[in-house]
Amino acid sequence: MSIISKFRAQAPTPSAGKKRTVERLFVNATVGLRTCYGHKEHSVFLKDVSVGGARIVAPLNLALGERISLILNVKARMTLELWGRVVHAKSSGYAGQPEYGIQYLQLQRPDVELLNDYVMTLDPARSGYAEALRTA
Repeated sequence: MSIISKFRAQAPTPSAGKKRTVERLFVNATVGLRTCYGHKEHSVFLKDVSVGGARIVAPLNLALGERISLILNVKARMTLELWGRVVHAKSSGYAGQPEYGIQYLQLQRPDVELLNDYVMTLDPARSGYAEALRTA
C-alpha cells in the first residue's frame, strides 16, 4: 500500500474520554509533521512523547481523527516516521497556537527501539525509557 493510500484511508473515530496508559516524557523539540492532504512537511513543536503517542503544538488546523505522520530525526541521516491520528485538540496551546494529542497507529518493535534512540538524544539519562515502558 502506498503512503498516499495509507493517508487517505478512512480515519477511525477518536476514543472520547480514554486516558493514556503509559508515562510520557516532557520534551522541547521541533519535529516534522505531514497531514493526509499533501506531501509538505510542516515544522511543529513536540511537547511530550511516549510509546503511545505525543503532544504537539502546530500552526495547523487538524481535525479529530485525522491521520498524520510525525517525523523525528533520530540519528545522523536517520529519521523515524510515526503514523498516528489526532485524538485531542486544544485551541490555544503554547504561544496561542493549537495543541494536539496524537495516538500512534501500529507502533512496531523496531519503531520502539528507534523511539528510544530519539529519547536518548533528547535526554541521555532516559536510556531504555521507551523499551521499559513497552515491556511493562
